[in-house]
Amino acid sequence: MISILTVATLVYAAILVLALAVVLSIIAIQLWRIAAALGETRDALRTVAERTAPLKGHLGGLTTLTEENVHRIDASAASIARSLEALLEPAEAATR
Repeated sequence: MISILTVATLVYAAILVLALAVVLSIIAIQLWRIAAALGETRDALRTVAERTAPLKGHLGGLTTLTEENVHRIDASAASIARSLEALLEPAEAATR
């Protein structure tokens, strides 16, 4: 005769396998949805890249202009700093 413990173990194992199958199915469905969303995102990004490709030629000059302005502003700031130091040196020497 099959004891009650054997039957309980088999029922428990069946429930466990069924629960595992359900969980794995849910995970597979979610991964499928995520893959679909990522595919749509990839397509959207490709569309954006294709539509904005002509802007590259227009923005190249702007980037160069911006870099030149930054260098000029840095040079001007350094010149102003040197001028301020030169003006403040005599005042500091007088207070000593």
